[in-house]
Formats: sequence, C-alpha cells, structure tokens
Amino acid sequence: MAAEAGGEGMERRRGLPPVIGTAPRALLLGTVPSVISDRERQYYANPMNGFWKVTHGIWDAEPDADYAARLEFLKAHRLALWDVVQECDIRKSGDGSIRNAVPNDLEGLFRDHPTIGHVFINGRRAHSLYEVMVDRHMDPVLRRPFSYLPSTSSANAIGFGRKKEAWMMVRTYVERG
Repeated sequence: MAAEAGGEGMERRRGLPPVIGTAPRALLLGTVPSVISDRERQYYANPMNGFWKVTHGIWDAEPDADYAARLEFLKAHRLALWDVVQECDIRKSGDGSIRNAVPNDLEGLFRDHPTIGHVFINGRRAHSLYEVMVDRHMDPVLRRPFSYLPSTSSANAIGFGRKKEAWMMVRTYVERG
C-alpha cells in the first residue's frame, strides 16, 4: 500500500502480486496500481479504466461484477496479469510521474512459468518502463516477445471500439494453440 514518499504530492506505492492460472500463454502487463486499485488491492479497480471491459470484450463477454470472477475469466483464457513496477514514487495515479521505480521480477516469472510465450503491454508508459528496466537486462534465454497495446485508461482518448480491435491480438495469440 502507498506511503508518503517526500514532497510534491509523491507517495511510495507497492504493486500487487501476479495473477497466474494453470499454464498461462500470455502475460498482460501494466505499470503500477492506481490510487483506487491500491486502496482496493485489486487490478484495474477504477471503474473508468476499460481494462475489464476490453479483456472480456475480445471474447464477446461482459465482465462480472465480482473481482474474483474477473480474475478467473483471465485464468480460464490462459492469461496472466501483473505490472512492470514492484514499487515506485508516484503522484496520484499519474504514470508519467513515476520515479525511483523498482521492477517486478519478470525474469523469475518467466522461469517459473515457461508456458508464457508473449507479453502484451497495456499502454506507452508500461511499454517504455518494460523496455528500459526489464527487457534490456533480461537473460536472453528468458526474454519473451512483447507487443504494445493502447492503454485501457480513460486518459487514453481513443474509443472502446479501437481499443478492443487492437487488443484482439491477445485472443488471437492465446487461441492459436
């Protein structure tokens, strides 16, 4: 959970544990929990964020109101969920304000879950953090191909239809066998 991290409205925030089902094929990767997600200890708890609508929508489903059911949906579709950042200083929910970031152990995750064959990254900031903090330093044997996807955040002005269309590559990947 968040703690004061100094001036300028920054706070130290720790991430959530990964969500991993049986033999996941792909990893969905964000930055770090928002203020609401941190408070609720749930991924994408802000109802304005379209993550659940998009991830369910690519299978023509509606997200369940129950958080545990939404996580089970991801697991049933062989998707894992985590963030690039284990902890950082951040102002409110602004990914652009992230400072002093410590990456999650994605190398360890890939070692422990070798069925993960691709990483789908939710948004530009998560993408740049992944490239700089993780991919460049990863053991080449454990490195996974990754794809940038438009952020599901309400701050991303593109509409649901375009987001869903872009995110369809997740479904295509996990269903291709």
